[in-house]
Amino acid sequence: MKTHALSLLGTTRLLSRSDRREQGIKSATVVRELAVVRRLLTLASRVWRDLDNQPWLMVAPLLRMPNWKDAAQPYPLSIDEQRRFFKELPVHLAEMALFAIYTSARENVVAE
Repeated sequence: MKTHALSLLGTTRLLSRSDRREQGIKSATVVRELAVVRRLLTLASRVWRDLDNQPWLMVAPLLRMPNWKDAAQPYPLSIDEQRRFFKELPVHLAEMALFAIYTSARENVVAE
């Protein structure tokens, strides 16, 4: 007996992109959420098979990702703000922060 996938959601209400935007949710958040949905759809069309060895979906639909031009603006610290910030840090963290600033290294590189 086949179970319809939507019946597994129960009473969960799926929100449209415009609903998410009206709630003040950033487009980057919606893009990350849609990436999960896109991955599930891709698996359903390429990997997952039913008992007759047929794909769950014949083809995964294309999902358009929103870009609402709502990314946060970068706020670089001034030299004075950097000095005040470093005075507040323990020595080992101040050294890591200086390394990150001078090399523009990503967090995972600095933390290794």
